[in-house]
Amino acid sequence: MPDHQLPEVSLQDNEWDFSGCPVDELFECWVYEFAREYHRRHGSIPEAWRIWFPFGADFPQTPYLSVSRAAPSKEDVKLVSEWLDKHPEAIVTPPVSIVETKSQPGLCLKIDWQFSDTVLLKWMRLILKEKRPRPPAQGKGRPKEREADLIRLGAFRLVKIANLNISQATEYSASHKKGAIEIPLYADQAEWSKASANVERIMAGFSDEMEKLTP
Repeated sequence: MPDHQLPEVSLQDNEWDFSGCPVDELFECWVYEFAREYHRRHGSIPEAWRIWFPFGADFPQTPYLSVSRAAPSKEDVKLVSEWLDKHPEAIVTPPVSIVETKSQPGLCLKIDWQFSDTVLLKWMRLILKEKRPRPPAQGKGRPKEREADLIRLGAFRLVKIANLNISQATEYSASHKKGAIEIPLYADQAEWSKASANVERIMAGFSDEMEKLTP
């Protein structure tokens, strides 16, 4: 155990620890968090970038992992399943369902508009996961790279925004990172410096990258 007190860190854990991001949301998290960094530096972002943000996100104040996103949690699914097991007599009509018709090729959605946008988006996401014939093009082949970029961004924020030195950031990330095993973002001091340099490189070309990605 360390015999000293670490400085108080004002950053929420979701500002620098992205280990809880689902693999299929790495691209959206990458866009959102680097857009927040862009906004921090420039005071605004092009409105077109918001097409990639979660619905209703309080940008730039709220970190991606703190936004109420469309995907239901495993706990949500478990609770619903348990409730249905106990109430087999209930007639449950999903707020969003698929209707296949002979007159219209492809899939049509039947939407019950009495439900909130949050609920409808949860169901739409489940349908997309079930029916999408192939992964989205923007994330194909790059999840490991996006994940590595987010780890670098987390390290950058601990050092540059929370103003921890590298030794403090190493210790702090080990003790506050998600998971039972205390592992820092980086164990080697040189890796922390390289992470910050990589974030600066990404930011230098971020606007051009977004121009390619945004329709």
